[in-house]
Amino acid sequence: MTNALRFETSSLFTTTSKFEAASMMKRKEAFVKNPKKSPQKKYPLYFKVLIPIVTLVLLELIARGLSVTILKDYLGNKDLRTKIEKVYIPPPEPSNEDVLRLYFYGASTTVGFPVPKVSYVNQLSYQLHNVLKNKNVDVKNLGWSGFTSTMDRYSIVSTFWHKPDAMIVYVSHNEFVHSEIDTLSLYRTISIFRDKSVLFRLLLAASQGNKKPDSPEDNEEPIERKRVSYKLVGPYYWIKMAILKKNYKAIAELSRDYNIPLIFITATSNVGEWPPPEKPVTYFTPSDKSYTDLTKVRALLKNNQLDEAQEITKYHLEKNPEDAYFLFMQAQIEEIRGNLNQARYNFEKAKDQDLLQWRANREINEFVRTLEDGKTVRVLDAEEIFKKHSPNMITGYPLFLDNVHPNIEGHYLLASSIIDLLKKDKIVERDWWENAKAPFTLEELLKEMQVSQDDEFQLAFITAVYCIKNPFFNFECALGYLEKAEKIKPGD
Repeated sequence: MTNALRFETSSLFTTTSKFEAASMMKRKEAFVKNPKKSPQKKYPLYFKVLIPIVTLVLLELIARGLSVTILKDYLGNKDLRTKIEKVYIPPPEPSNEDVLRLYFYGASTTVGFPVPKVSYVNQLSYQLHNVLKNKNVDVKNLGWSGFTSTMDRYSIVSTFWHKPDAMIVYVSHNEFVHSEIDTLSLYRTISIFRDKSVLFRLLLAASQGNKKPDSPEDNEEPIERKRVSYKLVGPYYWIKMAILKKNYKAIAELSRDYNIPLIFITATSNVGEWPPPEKPVTYFTPSDKSYTDLTKVRALLKNNQLDEAQEITKYHLEKNPEDAYFLFMQAQIEEIRGNLNQARYNFEKAKDQDLLQWRANREINEFVRTLEDGKTVRVLDAEEIFKKHSPNMITGYPLFLDNVHPNIEGHYLLASSIIDLLKKDKIVERDWWENAKAPFTLEELLKEMQVSQDDEFQLAFITAVYCIKNPFFNFECALGYLEKAEKIKPGD
């Protein structure tokens, strides 16, 4: 009995020990998986905010020390001005009621690319001195190649207080040429940070790499470069359009606030003889069939085989009604057949559906037209004027050198149209127009301006170079201008 009791007691202890051991193992495993965390010290919010501030202050102090020692020459060799700060702003001149002062703003068309001597601004200056004989006329060209609406706005904000008799703005073709989102407030913010912080200046300098300031190489376009088709990137397109509209609206409001006459000139383009850029220059790779058919349609059009060409363009437009290149070819077919209304519609649509928007689209010009108030702000509709002076109302090489730059005749038309508007509405110096002379004819004007054979050669040769640059690769256009240059100066 006693032995039996001892055995049972021993078994009980053994079972209990095993149970406790198993329980301890489970607790140990649970602890390993979910160890108890020791209570962490909680820092107040202001301490967390102070950490990045103190860090930035320390980095700024270090940057200030480096900028006057080992990095002094490095910073000194960098041009840290923003794009707008590189724009030339003329000094103000004393106000004089006996002087008619006109300020012109815009991009390469206003500059007069490729030969500024024959620009519409320079032609207008000669014309006004002739028309308003014995009157003092001061025409200032503040255009700059590559300007966007933001740059136009900066130039006007910086010069309107000179109180010109009128400001004339040629609407930008360049809004989608440059990829950056350029707003005036962004440039001003960068300038403030750069002027206040050495650390920010160092970061700006580092972002430039080894690029030399304003070196010619910066403007060269690599042949293999591909671009994003921003027209197809919805949010990007909307942002860029919103910036343009905000800029031109602000310019119009400034004009009204200070009662300075303002003339917008709508952007006009070569729609009938300048093809849209092909897909290989963008990141959209065309199918083999599409590329083959493009080549085939070109050959068929040269041989006047319109039916066969139309079958191909119809096939592709059914698949994609917004294919700019096949729209352009369909427009050529319609123009040859005499269906001019349809041809004009397709040419305009092809321009608006360009994969690369290097010609101002319809939305831009339509918005600018809404800014006219008939009192202070007027719109000179160059787009419509050029159509009326073009064969079949389809703009092309009779008035253009390339896609957007007018030739001498185109600049003459622009200058003459501005004079007509100034005179008709008597926008400036009303009594001056009463005994105004007739303007020069084009032949008389070119003689007065002493346009030489060298000028004509430069027009042809520089345009040829422009035509073959990326993204155009318009070799047919370039060949035509090179042949023209050869005739002007054989052997050069």
